[in-house]
Amino acid sequence: MLTEARTAVAAYEELRSKVLSQQDTVFGQGATVKDLVYDGPNPGKIVETPHPFATSGEKFADEMNPAMERALLQVGSALEKLGEYIALINHSGQVYAHTDRESRFPDPPAAG
Repeated sequence: MLTEARTAVAAYEELRSKVLSQQDTVFGQGATVKDLVYDGPNPGKIVETPHPFATSGEKFADEMNPAMERALLQVGSALEKLGEYIALINHSGQVYAHTDRESRFPDPPAAG
C-alpha cells in the first residue's frame, strides 16, 4: 500500500507541475499567427497578429483553469487522506505489537 501511495503521489506531482506550467497557454490564450509579408523586391518581414481563436481561448481558460485547480486540490486531498489512513494502520500495528510484547502470563499457582 505504501509503494502504491508513493507512486500515486509522484504521478500527482508530475501532473500538477505540468498543469501549472502550461495553464497560461494550453487553451490558446495569447496565440499569434506569424505571416511573412513581401514588399516588392525588398526582403519580407514577419508580421505577428493575434490568432482568431485567442480571445475565445482566453475566455475558456478563465473558466477552466479554476476548475482544473479544484480538481488537482481534490486529488491532493484524497492522497493526503490515504497517507493519514496508512499512518493509522501503522499506529494500530505498533500499538498491538507493543501490547503483545508487554503481555505476560501469570506465574502458575504454587502447589500446595
